[in-house]
Amino acid sequence: MGKKRLWTCLLALAVSAALAGLYPALRGYVTGEESALPPGAAHVRRQLVTVWLAGDLPGAGEWLRRRAAAYGRVQPGVSVWVRAVGSADLSALAAGGEGAPDLIAFTPEAAVLPESVTEWAALCLSGYVLAVRTAEAAATPPPRSLFGVTPSPDPARTPSPAGEPVWPGQMLADDGFGALALSAMGAPTGAELDSASNVLRRFLAGETEGAVLTAAQARAAGAQGVGCRVAAASPATDLVLYGGLTPGAGEAASGFWRYLQGEESRRALAEGGLLP
Repeated sequence: MGKKRLWTCLLALAVSAALAGLYPALRGYVTGEESALPPGAAHVRRQLVTVWLAGDLPGAGEWLRRRAAAYGRVQPGVSVWVRAVGSADLSALAAGGEGAPDLIAFTPEAAVLPESVTEWAALCLSGYVLAVRTAEAAATPPPRSLFGVTPSPDPARTPSPAGEPVWPGQMLADDGFGALALSAMGAPTGAELDSASNVLRRFLAGETEGAVLTAAQARAAGAQGVGCRVAAASPATDLVLYGGLTPGAGEAASGFWRYLQGEESRRALAEGGLLP
């Protein structure tokens, strides 16, 4: 090998070594990866937070998935994946199987074992209302208030001397908690009982004048053009979505857990007729 060629090779090696040393700093400057790290993260790779949704109540699953997408936007470097699971997944989790999530969102009937979570709280709940059909179609969804809808005045409803409203003569309620909620509303008479799915179906089809629905269902009926008003709302409810971190959850999952309980997430509950 000639001297000229040898010097060329040595110079090329020297330049390569210099560039290799500068590469991490240049890469961080150009891509901005360091500034994209979420709080508490110890590496630059994108982190995946896994969330199991065990059971659901109307509007809660949609709220959770929208919060997951929003968190990915405010925390670059973190993605949140929400997956609906069943009893088989929960049994495997209780048995210490592989693939445990970072966070579990669950309803009471999902029977999540206490040892499956290290920190848990109620994330949101849904309330019951008495929806009464009106002759005209709904132009817009009912306005939001305590239970996601605001009782609106009805010119055709005449108050009694005691100032109490005239209740519809025909009412439907589910044969579980809906019947208890109707009683808590102060209804003077009972209602025909049916399954929860049949109550909603029959109300949408116009087979009954009034029905005990969740606030989210009442809003959905209005959005579908069904004319209805809210005659009463009940503070009694069994519709609750809980959440909890699992023992192996990392800092990114803890950040999402705090985000779900923050003011922005609480405000977003009203869009689905939910309460914090």
